[in-house]
Amino acid sequence: MTASIWLWSHLQATLLLALLFSLLPLQGAATRRVLIPLAALALPLWPLGTIDAAGFLYGYLGALSLPGLALLGALLLRRLGGTELLTARERHWWRAALLFGALLLYPMALGLGPFDPYGLGFSGPLLPSCLAALAILAWFTALRSGALVLLAALWAWQLRLGESANLWDYLLDPWTALALLGVEIRRLLSRRRAPSDTPGSTP
Repeated sequence: MTASIWLWSHLQATLLLALLFSLLPLQGAATRRVLIPLAALALPLWPLGTIDAAGFLYGYLGALSLPGLALLGALLLRRLGGTELLTARERHWWRAALLFGALLLYPMALGLGPFDPYGLGFSGPLLPSCLAALAILAWFTALRSGALVLLAALWAWQLRLGESANLWDYLLDPWTALALLGVEIRRLLSRRRAPSDTPGSTP
């Protein structure tokens, strides 16, 4: 395991564990802000045979994409410290962009379309050029977080910081796509239930 992949696996393990711990009914803001980060930083280093806990988790989940890691970090900051990194507009953009990419990529990669877009991520200028153009567009439309993360994914792919040689794997991962799909389904269901909860409506 290279140093960059080691850092990648430990970063995602720390973020995932911190998110899990943030769901526990811990009392006190100081407790949440101190104990949760410390536990999330320490547990990935716990030895499990020839690997540590982070490597074990990485072996089962694979690598989360850079947008997935960025969204996890933003969610944790909001849950633990009340810091909001993303505006409502940016959150909407992230959900739309990543869900659109997942719906475009995964069904066709499984053979449900006329061609496989996954192959575009191995080489050739088309996908990197589209990604750079999208990052520029995001920057000039005040979606700075999107621009920075997209450029970070492009650079990580160019430098081969991750295990994959395909650019798509730096942009999307199934776990993030499923989580965002679940959020979107929950939002749609809550909107459908909302009219029945207004005063004067029939039960």
